[in-house]
Amino acid sequence: MGLKGVQKGAKRCKTDQMSRNQLKGIDKEARKGQNMCFSDLPDDLQDMVVGFCFQIRTKELKHDLKTIFEIKSWNLPSKFIPRTVFCPETYGHVPHPLRVYRPMSHFRNNLRLFDMILVMDVLHRLDFRRNSVRWMGSRWDWMEKLQEWEFVGLFSLFIREVEKNPRNLKPNWLGMSLML
Repeated sequence: MGLKGVQKGAKRCKTDQMSRNQLKGIDKEARKGQNMCFSDLPDDLQDMVVGFCFQIRTKELKHDLKTIFEIKSWNLPSKFIPRTVFCPETYGHVPHPLRVYRPMSHFRNNLRLFDMILVMDVLHRLDFRRNSVRWMGSRWDWMEKLQEWEFVGLFSLFIREVEKNPRNLKPNWLGMSLML
């Protein structure tokens, strides 16, 4: 591995040797950095990276991710989560934040993350005259509760339980699926 313009066996200068040693040190540092993760960075640098990417702070990102993982843990029926969501920030439809991250502050209300029209439609299909449907509250109780996005997870549990018996639908919806 000879250098061009240098005779074989010629002495290398000290600066050339130092730069090789420095490169070896950098290479070792690079190998150490392979296991480095985002949380290992200093807080200010994390804020700079997150601010550059999403125009928010790291604290907000962590809160958003906590919310996203909470929603994912509910195992909602896929029909309750639309593919795209209207974003007032961009005044257009964007991919759902459970699929492609976007700061929750862009939506102004987390209820936008769910297909609330379908949720209300399902509520109106259920026969609340039956005890097996009414055991967690009346239709109006659910409509009031569902003004808060946190109750969508509880609603999905309720729907899974009610869906087991097809007679829980109003008579005019019997024989049809609960969610079209």
